[in-house]
Amino acid sequence: MTLTINSETYGQLLVKYQPKVIETDEENELAIALASELEHKTNRTNQRQNFRHH
Repeated sequence: MTLTINSETYGQLLVKYQPKVIETDEENELAIALASELEHKTNRTNQRQNFRHH
């Protein structure tokens, strides 16, 4: 299966959720909360689906 990603939508997602190295317990907790939010979101876009796997 080929994943089609809308660059504009993916860019907007990255503005809100910038991937980075987790260095503190607080950043870890925020990352866990984000992953949980994305995992339980209904009607995920391809961009959100792809973001979860990086």
